[in-house]
Amino acid sequence: MGVGDPACDLVIAWTFLNGKSREIFKKTMALNSDTWLRAKAWALWKATFELCQIYDKNSDDAAIQKRIIDEVIT
Repeated sequence: MGVGDPACDLVIAWTFLNGKSREIFKKTMALNSDTWLRAKAWALWKATFELCQIYDKNSDDAAIQKRIIDEVIT
């Protein structure tokens, strides 16, 4: 359903970037706020889905997903 939506490709802003690098990426991409809002929703969905699949919620893998969720909602 997200095929063709540039917001799907922007999830990397939360999964691989943080702080200043995320801001530079967002500025460079120069997309509207609605696209970025959809990207945040995609990132939240993906991180939540991944976290639900992890048995040990205290593992390093779980911590990564929790960080993504926290950064998306704050």
